[in-house]
Amino acid sequence: MTNIIKAVLAEENRVASQPGFDLYSLYYKVYVRYPADLAQIRAELAHRVVGALKVAHLQAHVRRQDQVLEIEATAVHPVIFMSGQRS
Repeated sequence: MTNIIKAVLAEENRVASQPGFDLYSLYYKVYVRYPADLAQIRAELAHRVVGALKVAHLQAHVRRQDQVLEIEATAVHPVIFMSGQRS
């Protein structure tokens, strides 16, 4: 699960003008097929990504029939305006 995310982050950090993405700075959406699996999914994600996570768990139709969850991860950098001020 996290190996794919780590690989994407490594490539982004390699080519980014402002590298610094890691598993802990991401915002996660976890789409869960069966609500009964939520506790196990939360525990596994917390085990693999130690730290304060920003996670939204949503009960949803997972597209692939052989999977019980999908994870969407988003990374952001602060916007820097031409004047050098951040927002």
